[in-house]
This record gives sequence, structure tokens and C-alpha cells, in this order.
Amino acid sequence: MLVVLLLSNPVFAKAECYSSAEMRAEQFLRLHSELMVIAYSCKRSSQNFDLISVYTAFTQNNLGELQAADKTLLDHYKKQYGGDGLTQLDDLHTKLGNEAGQVIADQSLETFCDTNRDRPLKMFFIDRKQLRDEISNMMASAKSYCPLCKKPGSAVRTHKAK
Repeated sequence: MLVVLLLSNPVFAKAECYSSAEMRAEQFLRLHSELMVIAYSCKRSSQNFDLISVYTAFTQNNLGELQAADKTLLDHYKKQYGGDGLTQLDDLHTKLGNEAGQVIADQSLETFCDTNRDRPLKMFFIDRKQLRDEISNMMASAKSYCPLCKKPGSAVRTHKAK
């Protein structure tokens, strides 16, 4: 009986999975963070393009989608944690940036840039369908801070007591 009460109490309930839209939003923000880290760390593409300018242009070209991704996850965090969800969204942005930066720490800057320096340029020049495909590939293969729900459209599948 105590377990049932704890599991039904919203203070202890946690959303343990993302809807498809929420997963897509996290992966788009992940891509954006990765591009930022590449641009600011590597500075120039193999064709000598200024990567910060490329990253800025990518951001401007996709501003609506980035804002929609933020809103999707903000709504998720509001439901999951209550309140405005902004702290959790800010934490996610920080985690994504730190995660991308950790790759440099695990390798070397030279190795990282040799492997990744052209990714911002590639992402800048692909069309919307190719960008959606890239995000879909990331959803299938990349890690996430919350797994995809088994049932389409469901945001909360199970609850655990903390």
C-alpha cells in the first residue's frame, strides 16, 4: 500500500521517456551544441571557411526549429518537474555542450578537429529533408538523457519513487 501511495504521489513521479517529438527536439539541440563546440574549437573548415560564421548562419537559418525544440522540451520539463521547466532546459543545454566538449578532452583538439571540422559546413548546406534525416539517424543511434517511449505519443510510461 505504501508503494502505491509513493508511486501515485506527483512529487515522486518522473516521466521516464520522451515522445517522438521530444526526442527529436533533444537530438536537434544536441546537433546544434555539437556544431557550436566544433565551430568555436576548430575555427576553420578544411576548405578554410570560418566555422563560427557557418555556425551562426546555421543557427539563423534554423532559428524557428531551434525555438520549437526548446519549447517542446520546456513543455516536457514543466509536466515532469512542475514550475516553468526553464532550469531543466538550461541544464540540458549545459549538459549537451559539456558532452560535446568532453569529446575533445577524451581525444585531442587536433584529432577532434581532423574528424569533425567539416560537419558545420555540411549541416549548413543540407536541405530541410536531409536535416530531418540527420536528426532521425541521431535518434536511432545517439544517446539521450531520456529514452523514447514505447507507446507512440505517450510522455509518461512508468513511475519510480526517488
